[in-house]
Amino acid sequence: MLVQNLHVYRWGHWARASWTGLKRRVLRKKATAPSSKKRSAMIYHRGAHFLAYPMSRTTDGVWISAEPVLKLDERASEEDIASIILRCLERSRLNVPHPTDWGSVVTPLLEQAGVKSWRMFVRDASCVTIDVDDGGTLVVIPMEKGPKGEFRGQLSSALSFRTDEMKDLGSAVRKLLT
Repeated sequence: MLVQNLHVYRWGHWARASWTGLKRRVLRKKATAPSSKKRSAMIYHRGAHFLAYPMSRTTDGVWISAEPVLKLDERASEEDIASIILRCLERSRLNVPHPTDWGSVVTPLLEQAGVKSWRMFVRDASCVTIDVDDGGTLVVIPMEKGPKGEFRGQLSSALSFRTDEMKDLGSAVRKLLT
């Protein structure tokens, strides 16, 4: 099999996919991609660190992780947490080339975490996604870990922040992740 532990951003959460499943998810994503979402980032808490990275939408409409992966000690201030989130959101892009090597999509995250596989990474990880809509509102969506290591967005628990509420954003993300 060409791709084994592929993670594709779909409907607000990560999902495991086989190559065949990926094609179905890409087609569904094209049909359901929210038009108001302009930028996105993910932040994980694993061990004694926060790991954050920008999300970018490919030319095929799939949201994927992008570089750089930023690592922050869990004792960091709320301002520092908000700062790395904003740095990731600034690096989020639309219409990036669709990847041909799916293994390389999650490699930078796994390297920063010091693990060799997604399964090892998610074992002790919690996650939130942060989206920015057309109006500049930041929406923090807690992610629930599924039985197969995928993360599912909990839209009913989403929190919204204005850009002048950065300290509150950092505090909320810390509480959701730890």
